[in-house]
Amino acid sequence: MNSKPLFGFSGRFQATKYKLDVDGNPIESTAQVVAPFNTNLIVDNGLNLLRTVDKFAEFCRIGTGTAKPANGDNQLVAQVGATNTAGIGDASGCNLTNGFLWRRFSKRFAAGTIHGKNLSEVAMAPAATGGIFCRALLKDAMGNPLTIVLLADEVLDIVYELRMYLPPVDTVVETTIDGVPTTVTMRRTNNLD
Repeated sequence: MNSKPLFGFSGRFQATKYKLDVDGNPIESTAQVVAPFNTNLIVDNGLNLLRTVDKFAEFCRIGTGTAKPANGDNQLVAQVGATNTAGIGDASGCNLTNGFLWRRFSKRFAAGTIHGKNLSEVAMAPAATGGIFCRALLKDAMGNPLTIVLLADEVLDIVYELRMYLPPVDTVVETTIDGVPTTVTMRRTNNLD
């Protein structure tokens, strides 16, 4: 039996702000990526959530804390907002070359809800309160922590991309199918035809 982990997970965040038109809709031509994709930490609670809940990334939370993420984090340091409103950027796919599947969750913070604050930390979670799935500091393209300050007429979309890496070699596991103990061999393929 293979004792190596079957799968690996990683995640990353991106933040984009938009100006609003007179009807309160985001103007796509004003999109400004204020924090490019940077990695996050899937916390211990998040690893537990992967096996217990379906919607571990239902809400995005944002805050003003600056402490470095740690495995034991279960909240943001200083949460100032939470949303489960869809933004622009939901998608999914696979990267056969590098052996991972990915899914993007986009959540929007409405205009006027978190403006004027020094936004610096972000998390995904199954609810607006309670334990989080992952946590990250917002960072610039060089990986340096940064803060974002929104105007009252701007919305903020946070895109979270979760990646699941598949093992490059056969993985043999024992499982139960219809009450019968069964040995299963899992094999990654690059052929989707």
